Amino acid sequence: MYEDQLRKKGIFLPKPPEPLGTYLQAVRSGNILFVSGMLPKKNGKISLKGKLGRELNQQEGYEAARLCIINGLAAVKAELGNLERIRRILKIVGYVASEEGFFCQPQVMNGASDLLVDIFGDNGKHARVAVGVAELPENVPVEIELVLEIKNTEEINELDQDRISDHLLNRIEQKKKTTNRNRGPYRKATVA
Repeated sequence: MYEDQLRKKGIFLPKPPEPLGTYLQAVRSGNILFVSGMLPKKNGKISLKGKLGRELNQQEGYEAARLCIINGLAAVKAELGNLERIRRILKIVGYVASEEGFFCQPQVMNGASDLLVDIFGDNGKHARVAVGVAELPENVPVEIELVLEIKNTEEINELDQDRISDHLLNRIEQKKKTTNRNRGPYRKATVA
């Protein structure tokens, strides 16, 4: 349902971006999922650079915020298997690299909020913080973190459970392949 909404809008979730440091993209605690700050990347590369009110205008900031959410949802899908496990978006925190005198951080963050409501409807309505900051990693204009509530196992229908099981099996398979590749030619010989 949610991924269908994305496809109707011509949005296809990318591979989640790699962390820039020693942290996880998403961490679960009970039914709450915390998603690390996401940058406006497209095809794995930063799409916009600079500060709002200097190199970039409000509309470009709005688009950057949308890209941050798309990357955040990609991280959610990688963690949960699919977006149907989302019960609701609880909160987003947006950091907007702002030139002195730029006061439109809330309008920039509407790019993120509007997209979440378009996809999730009432479940996409959330609490929000929009903060102007001096600098952001890689000279991006916007960085956004998300907090979501996810469904209990009992709330997930049979179709979703099959998708999640397939996703988990694929992750286990990938880890096995990576482990075997890392062993290289120094594998232990089996004794007959």
